[in-house]
Amino acid sequence: MNLAPRNFITIYYETAMPFKQRDLSRENAIERIYLDLKKMFAEQGTKEQWIHVDGKPLIVLYIVENYRVDEWLVIKRKLSDDGFEPFLLGDTYNVEYLDVMDGLHTYNPVWITLCGLSFTEIFNKTSLKIHDKDRLFSATVCPGYDDRKVRDPGIFISRADGRYYNLCWEAAKKSKADWVLVTSWNEWFEGTEIEPSLEYGKDYIYITRQNTMSFKS
Repeated sequence: MNLAPRNFITIYYETAMPFKQRDLSRENAIERIYLDLKKMFAEQGTKEQWIHVDGKPLIVLYIVENYRVDEWLVIKRKLSDDGFEPFLLGDTYNVEYLDVMDGLHTYNPVWITLCGLSFTEIFNKTSLKIHDKDRLFSATVCPGYDDRKVRDPGIFISRADGRYYNLCWEAAKKSKADWVLVTSWNEWFEGTEIEPSLEYGKDYIYITRQNTMSFKS
C-alpha cells in the first residue's frame, strides 16, 4: 500500500448532517453527499497536501450505516463516472460495508468499554475480518471520555493517569492495525483531547509520541 508521507490533509465527512435534515428525502440526502464529495475531490483532492492511498484521495466517512451498502455504491459509482476514484474509510465494524469501503474504523472506541468488552478482543477480531477481505483496518485510540458538561447525564470514562490511553494503543498494536487514528486532538466538549492543557500539560503528547514510535517500528 502506497501512502505518500508528504500528504497530510483529508476530511472527516459528517454523514449525519444530511441524514438529519428532515427537509431532505433519502434520495436527496444521498445526492447531497455525492455532490459534497465531488466538490471536495474536484477542488482539493488533487492537491499534493491531500492524503492519497495507492494514488486515490482519502476521505473518512462518519457513521456510514446511516445509509445502506447499495446507497453508498450509487454514490461511489457516480463519483467514478465523474472521474473520481476515492479511497473510502468508513466508520463501522460491519464488514458488509467492505463491498463499497476500502477500509473500516470506528470514530470513538469508548463504546467497547461501555459494552464491557475488551479492546484487544474487538480489535483483533475486526482486524482479521477486514484483512481477510484484503481491506485496510484502522484502529482508534482514545485517552478517556467525559461529556457530562454538555449532556445529561452524560458519560464518564476515566483517563486513569494515561493508562486508558495506553491500553487502547497496546490493543491497536497487537491487532496488526494498518493505521491508528486518535480521537481526538481537541474535542474538549467530549473530554477526548490530547493537545496540551492546564489540566494535563503535555502528558498526552508524550504518550502519543512514545506509542507512535512503537507502532511504526
